[in-house]
Amino acid sequence: MVVRRLIQVVSLISAVLVGTAVAPGCYKPSILDGALHCGPNNSCPDGFQCVSDRCHRRGVDGSASDSEVSMKPDTQSEAPVDTSTDAPDATDGCVPRTAPAGCTPQSDSTCDPVCQTRCCTSQKCSAVYNGEGPSANTGFRCFDSTATRRLGERCDVQGAATQNRQDNCAPGLICVEGNVGNYCLQLCRGDGDCAEAGTRCEPRTIELAKAANSVSVCGLAPTTCDPTLNAASAGCPANLVCYLVESNQSQGDKTVCEIRSGETPRNLSCSRSRDCLAGLTCPTSGPGAGICRPVCSRAATPDSCPPGTTCQASGATYDFCF
Repeated sequence: MVVRRLIQVVSLISAVLVGTAVAPGCYKPSILDGALHCGPNNSCPDGFQCVSDRCHRRGVDGSASDSEVSMKPDTQSEAPVDTSTDAPDATDGCVPRTAPAGCTPQSDSTCDPVCQTRCCTSQKCSAVYNGEGPSANTGFRCFDSTATRRLGERCDVQGAATQNRQDNCAPGLICVEGNVGNYCLQLCRGDGDCAEAGTRCEPRTIELAKAANSVSVCGLAPTTCDPTLNAASAGCPANLVCYLVESNQSQGDKTVCEIRSGETPRNLSCSRSRDCLAGLTCPTSGPGAGICRPVCSRAATPDSCPPGTTCQASGATYDFCF
């Protein structure tokens, strides 16, 4: 009787082992919601989606939600506006950020740097360095942060030119390197994101030596200063350089105290005045447009223009030599 019982037990064990052998791949471990960090390109196991660098469960039917699509890495194609109310799951103490009134979140990056959505309230959406070269693009991701440096204040960067680049500017701002020291500037997608009068959304490199990696930020607010060569920083705080941005006789000239001066000399091409050496400007229209030109004072007699050039008459106080 004992022998017969032993044979039955051995047969049962054999059947279980055979069943396991003929059904490979059926093992499915239990994964706790939010217990895993996201893998490369925000990858997660089947049935999970990447939210705030953690793998969280999605719908029980296993289908991808609209929010999951919006969490994919940056692409070059135009992405639709994210109108969903989906946000990071409130697990592990994560309280999702909500968009400020009037700010429409976009879905063309992992998190929204302007509305600061798809991050926890203990985090901020900031730029990620993605390598060098003309094909390198600056992406965004959520970082733990309690930073409070405000617009225009000096700031510090940790992990410059790495994928862990962080700074101590408040959410919605980013630390941009200047000639001497760094400053918090406002992230933007278009001119409508820039609240200060006279400012526009424009690309700017994050680190001087990494020109391929740039972000869009609101330009510096206009400031009354003297942009001529002999008074390159007159009227500006220490270490800032005065540039003539626009000459307009009827509406007044526009000058700005720039955190960074360019290295393009006279008579070479430029896109913005800050591309040029101090004391030069980059006209945007008319004769001499798109070329670094010396700034001159309309009141000076004789003017300070190089031989063979004269101070133009389109500006109110300052103009350029041509």
